[in-house]
Amino acid sequence: ARGQAGPALVCSERSNPVFRKESAAVKMERLLLSHVDGFIFQTERVKTLFPERLQKIGAVIHNGLFSEDIPEEVTAFADRDHKAICAVGRLNNDQKAYDVMFKAFALFHESHPEHVLNVFGRGVDEPVLRQLIAQLGLEDRIILHGNRPHVIGEIRDMGMFVMTSRYEGMPNALIEAMACGLPCVCTDCDFGPAELIRDGVSGLLVPVDDVAAIAAAMERIADDPAQAEKLSR
Repeated sequence: ARGQAGPALVCSERSNPVFRKESAAVKMERLLLSHVDGFIFQTERVKTLFPERLQKIGAVIHNGLFSEDIPEEVTAFADRDHKAICAVGRLNNDQKAYDVMFKAFALFHESHPEHVLNVFGRGVDEPVLRQLIAQLGLEDRIILHGNRPHVIGEIRDMGMFVMTSRYEGMPNALIEAMACGLPCVCTDCDFGPAELIRDGVSGLLVPVDDVAAIAAAMERIADDPAQAEKLSR
């Protein structure tokens, strides 16, 4: 604390600052940065984007999980619904690139027709995405479930998690999926995923916006149970 001057002021960046759109609020935040006593960065890579003064008074603290959200027991690999794939997050194509995900799933679906993609979340692009699902002819294979109060309970027994973001801060949905033992496919976007996933060890990292690579990674998990179980562990 500052003592007589008042309490300490600590700020934190919660997304990718490169993609922040200029606005009155952003200008105000920029002015505020000259007065802060400390700063919390979500990743080491984000830290490098900020002025040296903030780096010196800052600390890197990854996002965590609330203890009540962590499954007491991770579902055994053999007991999972391996035909169920899930995704969690706002239906916002600019950041989350669900349009890319759905096209990748359509490619994957050609050789894996029994799999279902379950999407949890709502957002401004839901009408556009419903149209895309219809165009792809996958109304019974891509299911938009909307928001659920305890999404970890919905996804914990599924066979695969997919995230296709173009940018992130430190994605909570990915952390939660990994805590549930789901084999994860995630784009290697700035920032966060590469600090959570060791490619081929604790998940699969794929290039941003690469439909074929995303579909191929999904096939690796679906077609190689040994690889999938390794990622799950």
